[in-house]
Amino acid sequence: MTLYDWICGVFHGQPALAVTSTISSLALIIAAFTLGWRIKDGRHRKKIEEDKKQMLDDKELAEELKLSLERAFNAIAPRTKERDIPENDVVSWNTAARLIARYWEMTESLKTSTYKNRCDGHEDYWRHQFYLLLKKIENKHFFVTTHIFESHNEYIDTVSAAIVYAFSKWKGRDRIDGYSLEDLIVKYELFSYECRFFKQLVEERRPAAAENAKKRLKQK
Repeated sequence: MTLYDWICGVFHGQPALAVTSTISSLALIIAAFTLGWRIKDGRHRKKIEEDKKQMLDDKELAEELKLSLERAFNAIAPRTKERDIPENDVVSWNTAARLIARYWEMTESLKTSTYKNRCDGHEDYWRHQFYLLLKKIENKHFFVTTHIFESHNEYIDTVSAAIVYAFSKWKGRDRIDGYSLEDLIVKYELFSYECRFFKQLVEERRPAAAENAKKRLKQK
């Protein structure tokens, strides 16, 4: 039995115009329902495709983030088996700081929970590696290189050192551009005992910032 036959049976004895009108109305309802379903299905398919693309983008980004932390660590890690402490040249510490800052910035682009969690795992690992490496620094003299033939001392940049120390202590995703030395010290308590040699460096190179940071730490 066709839809037309069924309607004719229901409206048996009714004027033909009423039957035709009813069929037209039902056809419109069916067409509208079909169109709505197709639109909803199209949106669903589009959402699936967008999610797939985001997963692929996050996978690629997560690998890049992991590589940034590995490169940052290798920038200051000992380059020979005979050396146990970090490298102390200015370029290496600036490079490590820039890579860490880049890492913090790029993590903001991660959208999927899968790769956010994976990235957190890599971050925990490399934070601990930095922590173990920085523990080997024995005194404030590490942060200065004396050039005998050039008769001058070259100091590791205090903000670069602060960024490296900060990464070893905390889990954060703040942008570093424009970050002040005092803010890093106070917010992440970089004058604690394990950072004592870094504290001595700041007291010597940036005494005003050191004093202000101490005052702010007392007020916390």
